[in-house]
Amino acid sequence: MELIYGSYFIIAAASFFIYILPMMVAFYRRHENYTAIFLINLLLGWTGIVWVVCLVWAFVGSAKRYDVVNSGSSSPSKYEELERISELKRKGDLTAEEFEREKSRLLG
Repeated sequence: MELIYGSYFIIAAASFFIYILPMMVAFYRRHENYTAIFLINLLLGWTGIVWVVCLVWAFVGSAKRYDVVNSGSSSPSKYEELERISELKRKGDLTAEEFEREKSRLLG
């Protein structure tokens, strides 16, 4: 009799793990729509079709991007900003007029 109850517990735990799998994948991948995947899977995942849709959505969607913050300071220095706008001017993304305006803003 104890074996039957133990197997019910194992089946329930495995079912729960499978049910929340789309949420775990989205969370692990830092999916940009994690909250939507979580709520839809939680409320409608029992239908099976919605569970499959949430699982595919968790794998296919793009992940959030987090920029690494410079450990030295929270904002770039004037020199780093000047290098950045110089690079933009060199690439042709900034005109000479825009470059001079940004340079005067940084140095002024």
